[in-house]
Amino acid sequence: MACPMRNIELRYLGGDVEPNIPVTDMLHKNTIEANRTHCPFIQCKGSMLSREARLPLTQEEKTAQVYEFYNNYYGDTPNSRPKIPQEERLKQVFDTIKATGTYEHTEDELAWAARTAWRNSARCVGRSMWKTLAVKDERHLKTPRQIFNKIVEHFRFTHNGGNIIPTAVILDQRRNDKGPGVRIWNRLILSFAGHTQENGEIVGDPSNVFLTDLAKEMGWKPKGEAFELLPLIITDGNENTEWFELPEDLKSYVIDIKHSSIPAISELGIKWYAIPSVSFMLLEAGGIQYTGAPIAGFYQDTEVSIMDLLATSRYNLLETVGRAMGLDVNINTSYWKSVVGLEFTRAVYESYKNQGVTIVDHFTISERFQSFMKEELELRGGCPADWVWIVPPLSSGVVPTFHQEMLRYTLHPSYEYEIDAEEYFIKPRKKLTFRGVAWIVYFFVMKAVEKFRQRKMMSIVYATETGTSREFAKSTAELFEYGFNVNLMSVDEVDQDETEFYQKIKDSVFTIFIVSTFGVGESPLMAATFANQLKDLENYKGVKWFEDIKYGVFGLGSSDYPNLAAFGKTIHNRLKDVGGEPLVEIGIGDDQKDQLDAFEQWINKMYQVSCGRFLPSAVDGAGSSLNTLYRWRLENPRPLKEVLQAHVGSAGHVKSFTVTGRTILSLDKEDDRYLLIQFSSDPDDESLLEYKPGDHLAILPKNSDDLVNFVAGNLTNQPFDDLPLKLEVKGAGSNTWNLSSYPNGMNYRQFLSYLVDLHHIPMEKVLAYINTREFIHPLDHDMDLKAETCDLDDVLEAVRPNRLESPGLLARLDEMDKRLYSVASSPLEHGKVSILISITEYLKNDKVKEGLCSSYLKNLKLGDTVYGYYISTTFQMRLDDDPIKPMILVSAGSGYAPFRAFIKHREVQSKCGIRTGKILILFGCRNKNVDILKDETDSLTAKKILNIERHTAFSREAGIQKKYVQDLVYEHSTEIENMLLKQDGTIYVCGGQKMAIGVQQNLESILAKSGSNVTVDMLKKEKRYQEEFYD
Repeated sequence: MACPMRNIELRYLGGDVEPNIPVTDMLHKNTIEANRTHCPFIQCKGSMLSREARLPLTQEEKTAQVYEFYNNYYGDTPNSRPKIPQEERLKQVFDTIKATGTYEHTEDELAWAARTAWRNSARCVGRSMWKTLAVKDERHLKTPRQIFNKIVEHFRFTHNGGNIIPTAVILDQRRNDKGPGVRIWNRLILSFAGHTQENGEIVGDPSNVFLTDLAKEMGWKPKGEAFELLPLIITDGNENTEWFELPEDLKSYVIDIKHSSIPAISELGIKWYAIPSVSFMLLEAGGIQYTGAPIAGFYQDTEVSIMDLLATSRYNLLETVGRAMGLDVNINTSYWKSVVGLEFTRAVYESYKNQGVTIVDHFTISERFQSFMKEELELRGGCPADWVWIVPPLSSGVVPTFHQEMLRYTLHPSYEYEIDAEEYFIKPRKKLTFRGVAWIVYFFVMKAVEKFRQRKMMSIVYATETGTSREFAKSTAELFEYGFNVNLMSVDEVDQDETEFYQKIKDSVFTIFIVSTFGVGESPLMAATFANQLKDLENYKGVKWFEDIKYGVFGLGSSDYPNLAAFGKTIHNRLKDVGGEPLVEIGIGDDQKDQLDAFEQWINKMYQVSCGRFLPSAVDGAGSSLNTLYRWRLENPRPLKEVLQAHVGSAGHVKSFTVTGRTILSLDKEDDRYLLIQFSSDPDDESLLEYKPGDHLAILPKNSDDLVNFVAGNLTNQPFDDLPLKLEVKGAGSNTWNLSSYPNGMNYRQFLSYLVDLHHIPMEKVLAYINTREFIHPLDHDMDLKAETCDLDDVLEAVRPNRLESPGLLARLDEMDKRLYSVASSPLEHGKVSILISITEYLKNDKVKEGLCSSYLKNLKLGDTVYGYYISTTFQMRLDDDPIKPMILVSAGSGYAPFRAFIKHREVQSKCGIRTGKILILFGCRNKNVDILKDETDSLTAKKILNIERHTAFSREAGIQKKYVQDLVYEHSTEIENMLLKQDGTIYVCGGQKMAIGVQQNLESILAKSGSNVTVDMLKKEKRYQEEFYD
């Protein structure tokens, strides 16, 4: 019924067609249901988008509708074909109702009802074609399978090769007022699923979340994709419900959205289905409700673009598309929303047209409706119309319907909304009164406030060289934030504001230090300042920062090196010296003896002790990193170099390098195990050559494209590749989303390529995460996934056909860390920097695999860009300032790299007329094929540029006795003794730890036999014995 008025005058205010002559709508008087008033006397509900479900009719309503139906049917002589007089037909109907409780429409009555109901649909702008509606009478179908087969058959008819034929399929009427009747529970025959992720986000269509979950419960096994067609869920008249997968040809009725001149839109991979086939509305005609009455037509462009894909309540792609187009989405006055709406709508229209599927633009259909409305006013004296639905959401003011006054009312026959699947499949819950809800909200708010006030602050400080300590610190923070306000800090924050750094520690009820050890017992490079300040902790700068500190220390290290976890032990002892109280004994993690297991045992003990001491009451079921949620969010874009700089932080100044040379160092040029890679400077980066001989170049590695593609292809809930992102985290027990440790502004490809390590995975953490997931396909519980034998690709293969969610899995992998390479060039070679690499190979799962960074560098091509930064510390080997003093260079394999830098430096000095001293090179390798850069040193000697004497020990050369470089030290003891003791020279050692220990032992023997009082320790203090070793 219309607003409670009569003789409603409707004006057209557009100004181009008789603007001052109103038209009177009399048709609204014909509605027979006064109780279906849209607007009560004191309210106007004309703009409300209500979807109130139509309930079963009362006997009184049925009787009234029978009379109304046949009056209209027999009165519409141009469109109806009755076979007997009206009075006789009415007698048949009421006799049948008296005998059976209902009656059946003839085929012509049914067809007329379906078409007229479309004609009466106030919210449909495309109903001007109502007469062409093809009506398929399938009232005889009984089972869900029969119904599904016919729906598929008629849907193919509707598609018609893309030339869409509007079609309605009418199933059996409602025969039981207590049941739902025959139902197709999908809102549309073709519709995309909505997958709820662990972090609460929706991948796909949010309007279909419940139906997606229902289908899964019934046995559907989806891929979890954003544009994945739902199966049909059908209930027959006896309330038997079944689900059916759509056949492949119907699945192909999907349009790829592409723009003819904006590739960025095309590359987003957005899709939509070809046909809008509404299946959640019943047909009500003559007192009968056909609860299964799907009706299909063709799309208006803005229905897809604005209402379905860009709308915040649906796919919410407005900002996504805007960023992809490179628009400034931060300010409204850039009009980016209007640009997106226009161009994306253009893309939708073009895509349907280019793929041969019927679609109409919103300008044309508005003009058609305006003509239709005029005809209806002339023919029937009115035209029910809902202005809110009729006017398009784009370009509204320039279409004629915008300026047309309309009247919304209900005529029969009609299409009516039905109850949703959720209302039918979920049992009704007891309703709470407003007072009850208010008290519940108040109770939990006050409890939350009280709990927050009780939370005490604790700090976690980490110092890392390879990233392991940082990962341990992050997992510690996720655990402790369940009961504490956690302050996570890297130790180099002391360099930025030491007062704030120490104040946070002082304000914490306890502090956890998780630190690694670098080299032979030194602190990590990032902890250099803090390590120096440890010497004066009793009263650092006049403030007793560590007075009564409660703490715990976990030290990481390797038993392959002397002084295991020395820096952690130093912190533990110094804090104890100044009166601190360790809550638990120091924990030691040896990377050669299950470091992760040692950490987990220690941190669990630390958690129990600290909770028992500092929480108001001990917490059962402590928060876990497994309950931590992650999600992607859009962010402002940043250049890759800037993103990597944020990732590196204060560790160094990230630079871009261009590959200008790649030389295989083996004699056999097919053997590329050893490579010399040369880079050129960035002309805009004057700091490129800020390095010294002996410095390291920290390369920021990149995962291979093949691995990135494989991982991306086996995860779900993935953002679009090229959009700038941020990764947010929400801890267990928290309601707040915070930025993760990853920098923001990167796109998904950059994240997978540069920021997360896809090669070496924390298997225990990943398996624990997998075990918390609920998979549709059961996992093989006998699958043998171990860190020492498996990589990420093995894990993803093992969980197939399930797919893990990208934010949840990737956030639990290790962050990509730098790889250090000794600079193999001199800053005096202007505009050049070189590194020497050996390809790392290892056996895993019976496969020979290459190291992440060495493989990345090996496959670089000339002109490729590499990112990295220089590391320069007092711990590294340094050339003597006096070039005349001799050098002894002892190395094996790629340990020769820093010595090439020394030699190149002396070469340039010599060419500039500076006198240089003798260089004794003692080198070890397997065979003559890898006696690397021998030709280079031989050439310098032959040209008398430098005085170089080179000797090589071969460990696997055929026909030659096995010899190691430490053996050469003893063989040349006289010369070494002379160069060190008489010429004040320096010996440098670089290579594996065992080699370095052997060299030092032999040198100790040489010095002891020399009769002097000089020892290796004395030479080390004078910086005349310098070493750098690795394993």
